[in-house]
Amino acid sequence: MFKKINMFHKDKRRAVTLIELVVVVIIVGILASIALPTYVRSRERTMDKQAQAILSLIRSAERAYRLETGLYYPQSTTAVTAIDTINTNLRLDLVSDNSWTYSITGATTGASFTARLTRNRGGYNRYWEITNTAVSASCTGTCP
Repeated sequence: MFKKINMFHKDKRRAVTLIELVVVVIIVGILASIALPTYVRSRERTMDKQAQAILSLIRSAERAYRLETGLYYPQSTTAVTAIDTINTNLRLDLVSDNSWTYSITGATTGASFTARLTRNRGGYNRYWEITNTAVSASCTGTCP
């Protein structure tokens, strides 16, 4: 009924030593150093897919603009970089999330356009580009 308490009995629980803790931290660090570059490459490939999809949308919007006006947007060799201006003129709803810098240039005759998305983050300096004659977007620079 009553339990006898031995005041001289030592606790047998085992504590974690500093060496064991350091070993665990080193193992976690090694695993993180292996996984992080893979994650970054995967994220950049995803960003490239996003750029290709955005350029396809711009190409389709340019074609619709040409059907309505007879010309591609813009009718200037000066690059249009303001996302609000691009959205208004091409009737798009592109979001500026600082992942890409948008640029669309055209010919003064309105006969052609070049849309470019540039990425200068994370050590990757590259751009994706599409023109009125291109079937798909192409990448230039350090493409993953």
